[in-house]
Amino acid sequence: MAIRSPTIGVIGLGHWFERLSEGLSDSTIVISKAMGRKSFEERMGQLTALGVSRENYYIGSADGVIPEEFFEGLDAIYVSSPNSLHCRQTMQILERGRYAVVEKTLATNEPDFNEIMRFLEKDSYEPRTYLHVHYIHKQLTMNMGGILGDLIKDYGKVKGVSATFLESYCEADVHRQWIFSKSEGGVFMDWIHPYEILFNGARVKSSKLLDARFYIMNDGYCKDNPSGVEALSVVNGEFFEENARATIRVGKGSTEDVKRVRFYFDDDVFAEFNFLSSEKEFVSDRRGSWKLIRKRRDDYEVLKYVEPSGPNPSQIFASDIIKLCNGQNVGLTIAEIKRLYAPQWEFQRYMCEKTPIVDREQIKAFIVNGSLNEVDGYTA
Repeated sequence: MAIRSPTIGVIGLGHWFERLSEGLSDSTIVISKAMGRKSFEERMGQLTALGVSRENYYIGSADGVIPEEFFEGLDAIYVSSPNSLHCRQTMQILERGRYAVVEKTLATNEPDFNEIMRFLEKDSYEPRTYLHVHYIHKQLTMNMGGILGDLIKDYGKVKGVSATFLESYCEADVHRQWIFSKSEGGVFMDWIHPYEILFNGARVKSSKLLDARFYIMNDGYCKDNPSGVEALSVVNGEFFEENARATIRVGKGSTEDVKRVRFYFDDDVFAEFNFLSSEKEFVSDRRGSWKLIRKRRDDYEVLKYVEPSGPNPSQIFASDIIKLCNGQNVGLTIAEIKRLYAPQWEFQRYMCEKTPIVDREQIKAFIVNGSLNEVDGYTA
């Protein structure tokens, strides 16, 4: 059967759509409609490049309701609006018989998440819903299970994990302070990245939070809401010792970019996976790297170094949209989405009564421990 090229509409033309539009434009996907908060004139260059005419551009409302005429002629709708609107818009899209492709999260809090899970299950919408998370389709993540499966044969099971995802100060984020608000999920929405890698790459089956804290890492972003989070958990899975420790750090406004996961074995050996930003992957053939390292008394010995190759995540994402609209089962199942987001809600419950740390020495230690990928590197 011939594969049909889908026609899609886009809700939200900001940060993430800009980063992903390259993959969409290189595919056979037709973008015919768009909805955003700015005027057509302000977005004219971008909209013209996409092939969206003035009459097919809609100004979004604050409540996120999608105009009925927006659905006409579309196979799917890609949602990259503010996170707080995703739950309502996803339901509306599915009720109108379209495929819903949703950026990063279906909800920003546990009650809304549970509501949309019930909605998807009740009306069997799972095959028509695609949650787009950013690290599952990175080559390092897709290859990770095979790599760890080979390594444990020589070095035993993983004893500990350290995952650090720190982003350096970005002027664009200063003008996007809404992303740090609790209603939008805050910096906790970046909390999902290491768990995408652990659950889908390293085949972690369960995670339990032991301790956590959060930081006003950079008050140039926001003085009231945290821009850094840190947690100590235990994880279990086929490649891990029972109740292996996992230390996870996520933050925006750091002094450097660090996107790294380390898996620690016996004999001072660890596997280090270094991820690239999406922007760097879009403009190069680089897909990050992984190293097997042995810690010596005074230095480190690199036992193995590999740079994977293959399509970038945006290209895989575009391919998945085409498959989705042709009735193929792609993306995460409801069960996988629930498992992926369970640590998010566990963390939010734990932190709801706690006060963000503002002490500069503690913030500095958080960044340094993250840069060094220390396991259990702070005093609980």
